[in-house]
Amino acid sequence: MTLRPSLAALLLTACPASQAVELRFEAQVEGAPLACDAPQRLADGRQVELVDLRFFVHAVELEDADGKRVPVTLDGDAHQQADVALVDLATDGGSCRNSSAALHPTVRGSAPAGDYWRVHFTIGVPFAANHADPIHAQGPLAALSMHWGWQGGYKFLRADLRIDGAPHSVHVGSTGCAGEIGAIAGCRRSNRAEAAALLHGSRAAVALELAPMLAPTPADTVPGCMAEPGDPGCVPVFSAMGLNLVTGAPAHASPVFRAR
Repeated sequence: MTLRPSLAALLLTACPASQAVELRFEAQVEGAPLACDAPQRLADGRQVELVDLRFFVHAVELEDADGKRVPVTLDGDAHQQADVALVDLATDGGSCRNSSAALHPTVRGSAPAGDYWRVHFTIGVPFAANHADPIHAQGPLAALSMHWGWQGGYKFLRADLRIDGAPHSVHVGSTGCAGEIGAIAGCRRSNRAEAAALLHGSRAAVALELAPMLAPTPADTVPGCMAEPGDPGCVPVFSAMGLNLVTGAPAHASPVFRAR
């Protein structure tokens, strides 16, 4: 007698349990790609040159038509682990000669199979991993040049630029943290930005548009932003990232991360 496969077995064979997910990032200035040795100009005529650009991504989720979200489990390698990835948009050469050696613009993982139209993600590192001892960190968190020792955590976003030849740095991470490295009790300002982009199938091409972060700095202040609420240079940065400058809480999805 020949046994007929059950309906459940047929469904399991026909429908994969998970699907691959890919987010590919690119830096832009006024809609034009910004890369090492490929400067761009702001609308006001200032020239922007890339030196280093890296940021951490975690809490990646896919959203379906009913608004339900499912988590994405990230693949494991030197640039990402199950819950956090380090996106690197600068190579070690030319204008980026002091950056890391490898370009890593893509975040890859898997999610339950389904039909999704949008991806959500957070710029930053989860609290426990952010405040663990970095000496023992592995994978993407082993990048000690991304650690902000005096803050007891990582720089969630590190953008080092030159504007008209002058250094301009935007470093965003948690601030107002209490305790010592490896034993941080909490932070007054978490500064984790939330973002979203449209999907094409299970892939998203995401632009980080830097121009809104680069408003001219008052002459008597240090150019850029170090994530402090009293820093005038942080006003355009936090607005662009959708963060409340005083509390560090997300006010809305960051408009500078968008589908391209």
